[in-house]
Amino acid sequence: MRSADRLNAYGVDLARIHHEGHDELARRAGPAVVACLRQAGIPSGLVVDLGCGSGILAKHLVERGYKVVGADPSAAMLRIARRTAPAARFIRSRAEDFELPRCAAVLATGEALTYLAAGAAPGTHLRRHIRRVSDALVAGGLFIFDAIEQSDSRPMSYRTWRADRDWAVMADVTEDVRRHVVWRRITTFTRTGSGFRRSQAEHRVGVYARGDVLGQLRERCFVARTLPGYSGLPMPPRRVVFHAQLRDLPVQGR
Repeated sequence: MRSADRLNAYGVDLARIHHEGHDELARRAGPAVVACLRQAGIPSGLVVDLGCGSGILAKHLVERGYKVVGADPSAAMLRIARRTAPAARFIRSRAEDFELPRCAAVLATGEALTYLAAGAAPGTHLRRHIRRVSDALVAGGLFIFDAIEQSDSRPMSYRTWRADRDWAVMADVTEDVRRHVVWRRITTFTRTGSGFRRSQAEHRVGVYARGDVLGQLRERCFVARTLPGYSGLPMPPRRVVFHAQLRDLPVQGR
């Protein structure tokens, strides 16, 4: 796989590993998101799941009466998603390219909204997402997403490793403070017969100042706040959940 093809990719092996071994956030997000929707007065309606991954969150939503359309750029993820949540509709698309329908809520868990194409500036990228979501939501609609936030502490620099019987995954994480970007260089090993297949990917994720994001949301007529996590699940360091509800007021200049 060429370097350009590896950027933000979830191939067959990484998609499987993510679904089997890194599913806790999606599973815990489901009850938390449903609680937020009902508290916001949204007991039903269309929910858009950007970066839907393997469909775990979509499954939880459709089982509780919501219509769900999920978007993800990974064909491998979507194959799993269609098995996981057959009642939802899934479309292969990057979040920034997906044409948002009129909807009651937009979700983007697991930093899905902040994956950056090569050369994309984090601030411009997120500002465009916020504008697009505010234009798509009905009055009172909900926008929930999480992101890595900026910090005065030491830049991120660490390695993670996880293994199961048939696979292993290693990620080297570094932060480019000047560009407000976190890089994850991921290597997977998957059993194939008597050996293991090795594959690699690189993920480029934006880093944001909490106050800046809240300010941008409020400029687009959202009532915005942050949450510590989903359903009591402790978030990794420097991750924050944004909860934004669109006010029932017109936004000038739309």
